Amino acid sequence: MAGRARRSYSVSSAYPPRPNPALTLAPPRTSGDHTFNISPDVPLPYPSGSSTWSDVTKMEQFSASSVSLAQRRHSTAALRRKYEDLEQKLEATPLWVLVSTYLNYLVLILYGHLRDILGKVFKRDEYAHLRTHNGYAPLVSDFDSFYTRRLYVRIRDCWNRPITGVASRSVKLLDRTSDDYNKTFKLTGTITEAINFASYNYLGFAQSTGDCADAVEETVKELGSLSAGSRTESGNLSLHRQLESKVAQFVGKPAALVVSMGFATNSTTIPALVRRGCLIISDELNHSSIIFGARLSGASIRVFKHNNMDSLRALLQEVISQGQPRTHRPWKKIMVIVEGLYSMEGSIVNLPALVQLRKEYGFYLYVDEAHSIGALGERGGGVCDFFGIDPSYVDILMGTFTKSFGAAGGYIAANKRFLMQDVIDYLRLRNHSFAYAESITPAVAQQIMTSLSIIRGEGGTQEGRKRIQQLAENSLYFAARLREMGFIVYGDEGSPVVPLLLFNPAKLSAFSRELLKRKIAICVVGYPATPIITSRARFCLSASHTRKDLDFALEQISEVGDLLMLKVSRAPRKSVYRPTNSISVAMWTGMLICACVSLVLILRLWLVLPMNRSRPKHKRTGPCKTCIVLGSGGHTSEMVALIRQIIHERYSPRLYIIANTDDLSEVKARKVEQDRSAIEGKDYFVHRIPRLREVGQPLQTVPFSVIKSLIGSLYVLYNMPDLVSETSVLCNGPGSCIAVCMIAYLPRILGIKHIHIVYVESFARVQTLSLTGKLLYNVVDSFLVQWPDLAAKYPRSVYNGIVV
Repeated sequence: MAGRARRSYSVSSAYPPRPNPALTLAPPRTSGDHTFNISPDVPLPYPSGSSTWSDVTKMEQFSASSVSLAQRRHSTAALRRKYEDLEQKLEATPLWVLVSTYLNYLVLILYGHLRDILGKVFKRDEYAHLRTHNGYAPLVSDFDSFYTRRLYVRIRDCWNRPITGVASRSVKLLDRTSDDYNKTFKLTGTITEAINFASYNYLGFAQSTGDCADAVEETVKELGSLSAGSRTESGNLSLHRQLESKVAQFVGKPAALVVSMGFATNSTTIPALVRRGCLIISDELNHSSIIFGARLSGASIRVFKHNNMDSLRALLQEVISQGQPRTHRPWKKIMVIVEGLYSMEGSIVNLPALVQLRKEYGFYLYVDEAHSIGALGERGGGVCDFFGIDPSYVDILMGTFTKSFGAAGGYIAANKRFLMQDVIDYLRLRNHSFAYAESITPAVAQQIMTSLSIIRGEGGTQEGRKRIQQLAENSLYFAARLREMGFIVYGDEGSPVVPLLLFNPAKLSAFSRELLKRKIAICVVGYPATPIITSRARFCLSASHTRKDLDFALEQISEVGDLLMLKVSRAPRKSVYRPTNSISVAMWTGMLICACVSLVLILRLWLVLPMNRSRPKHKRTGPCKTCIVLGSGGHTSEMVALIRQIIHERYSPRLYIIANTDDLSEVKARKVEQDRSAIEGKDYFVHRIPRLREVGQPLQTVPFSVIKSLIGSLYVLYNMPDLVSETSVLCNGPGSCIAVCMIAYLPRILGIKHIHIVYVESFARVQTLSLTGKLLYNVVDSFLVQWPDLAAKYPRSVYNGIVV
């Protein structure tokens, strides 16, 4: 990948991975020893005693005798990886998208308040729970519940969809319907199977068959379904101790503890580590479990900009120099809390810079690896494995078993001594989720043990390495394709979480529903989980997804993106169109030119075709001068046959207006007319004009295309005004026909001439019209469709057995 360092976990036979000395699996001393530590047999790529992020100018320890130049370049880049090599800058949202999003929310809020006001007056019983009743204040005020009642309920069908079976590569959804606008639902009894992009199943261990399922079954037979107690009482099984030992070895820490709930892992551990007089410095986009735990602790909380090390450095300098509020005493402890992989943004923490700041300022570093453990790194060891950093530089490593291990619960791993005592032993007494909550069930513990063994490659299996590689390839491929299509996509390179920006609240529900119709299940997220202007769809990639699954999903996403006008990215990509920085100036200039040309055309039409309104109308008997507009598809032969069927008269001369990118239509038109001219001796003309919008064209360039298409249509009618006197305009395809129809409609508006406009809906849809058809449905004189179902659905349409 030119200009960008390759990810070390994206391994293949062409690029054999270089063992990372900071996190190398040393050869087991015994069959059960798979300690995750520094291997003395692997030469360090940096001088002894220096840190892994130091500037190393030469990789003298790297032997080039057995590898090619490309392999050597790959391995060197992997050893010297920096965050900047994989960072994807968050693209700025176009101004017009922001304005439309705010306006949409404004309309929803105003309309919601209006309904509340009217409802409290005319439907008092339905709104009784929002008013004071018998001296009791409402349990939930109308302001607090406004967003839920007026915005969320309208699109509630996009969440909480019931499923059945195993949520792995695909998921089976129980279909449901609502008769009261999503207040309640009822199951229809049918099932829809869709490709699953909504579940956290990064390595595909959510399975009902295989090694994990077999091991879980045996454990349940032996130990039962639950431990029936907390770890400090009767629920401390030998299986739990084995699991803690294996987790500690895997993440490279001396000890670890496991709890039965992922959210509680953060929310109960943080209050046990810090208290009043301490300072927590938190990333602004940290998970709610971190925020909840920080508030429970009683410590002071400061926030720095997301993944911005300059902001963190400035904040550290401020808080260390100023000390505690009012007293200015030194802080008892300063703890910086970040996530390894941010699940809403798909961004990876800049761990090398964080560790460097830790050395400079002496704070404790707490890393939440809920999404990164198992999903990042060549061995699935998380961000430390990913960046090649010794885990000892991170004081507290937290993670969950719900994402990559197909299980439940979480873990805390720490250095041996913290606060002058063993931190894990300290947490066994102070962590409420360990001391008071029920322990992990034997079935879940065994699921974690078996999946962890597969990831670590115990027994010589390569299944775990293959899953990690497959996840990496899927993540890189999927995000790159979405960006090429023109979507605004967040997330760093290789992140298994791929957020696609939707912005508008109405598009949030439309995107989810349209993809579900196409058998794709996704998770959409909006305010208040995200900022109000950055509603998004979140795709969670899995090692269980095949390339066929991804290609099918990308094709459907692209179609829905065109339908909802979501391809608003200005980033350079493979496209005929390029954004411009002078949109407003060029737009107004083009509109002025278009207005001048339109005025000239109107004057010419008025002079050439003087109309005597008092003259009695007479039926036309002469030949019909027909203009054929071909949008796309090269349906020239069929259109000529259609003219004979509809008009029943000979037409002369003939004018073809063809989209400038439709070479096939022009070739067919010239062939048909050359054959007819040899027999009838009639002239014909072919003109090329731009389409209104090409497929995949960025929306910010559409005004230019519209202006060019209108000017092209005006030019044709200006140079051949006699065609307007006795003409029928026949259109098909979504290309340039809209502009021609609008221009042909202009003489009718001005009272100059009624030009008969015929539109042929040739888009291959059986149940609905194309976007062009919807725009022209109420404008044209004759609307022909090629499917009888459309004729029954749309009263103005006509079906004559036409197939174009």
